[in-house]
Amino acid sequence: VRRMMLPKSSPVWSKAVRESAQDQTCTLRLPGICAGGTETTVLAHLPFGGRGMGRKASDLHAVHACASCHDMLDQRQRPAIDRDELLEFCVRGLAETHDRLRYMGLLNVKGDQ
Repeated sequence: VRRMMLPKSSPVWSKAVRESAQDQTCTLRLPGICAGGTETTVLAHLPFGGRGMGRKASDLHAVHACASCHDMLDQRQRPAIDRDELLEFCVRGLAETHDRLRYMGLLNVKGDQ
């Protein structure tokens, strides 16, 4: 399998992006895990995207997640779903979070009209 190599880029660290999760619903919505509501939602960094020893992924590689889904993502809770299924929820959650960030004016794409 041939893998596409992406150029290394600097991680994005944004207080506004981290604070964007406040009062939002969870975009992961892990089945049987998600608490719903908005009280515990934070920006949860995904288990890929430049993570390393003692280093979190970029704020662009994160989703709005409730405390229960965040615990599952960070493996503080025993997984109730397999890794492949978790990654599918991560991809959907990331797309939804990016849509929210665009709507909030926190994520802009050059040439977007």
